[in-house]
Amino acid sequence: MTGRAKAKLVRGFTLLELLVVLAIAGLLMAAVPPLISAVIPGTELKGATRQLAVSLRHARFSAISRGVPVEITFIGTEPARYVINDKEEQLLPRGATLHIRTHDNEVTGDDPFRLRFYPDGSSNGANILLRRKQHNYTVSVDWLMGKIRISQDEPNVF
Repeated sequence: MTGRAKAKLVRGFTLLELLVVLAIAGLLMAAVPPLISAVIPGTELKGATRQLAVSLRHARFSAISRGVPVEITFIGTEPARYVINDKEEQLLPRGATLHIRTHDNEVTGDDPFRLRFYPDGSSNGANILLRRKQHNYTVSVDWLMGKIRISQDEPNVF
């Protein structure tokens, strides 16, 4: 086989094929950001819920190890937040609402609620619902043992 015949067998991509691939890649690049931004609010609230649970566990551990009660104050007004021992303020994601139910009543968003952990590991207990659009997460604090659990979408709790 001569060099000319060999060159005819080797083919590359045509300009039209390259333009079609670039057009498809451009459409995908335009479609992906809205899909990602639709997921972010749910993940941001989930992260804030996990951070709340970590803060509550740390407060419980502090109460046990130091032998003094530790208090977490929840404030439901915008921006919703909680404060540990009147020192460390943690803001919840923008647009998130806070609903708290104790064993005997439901706390409205305007009234601050104080959750206490005692040196024996117990607490005054509460169910804390974090809600943002269609995403709901509940952090349950057991009054007897102070155990902290996270659950997703429990509409029957509130």
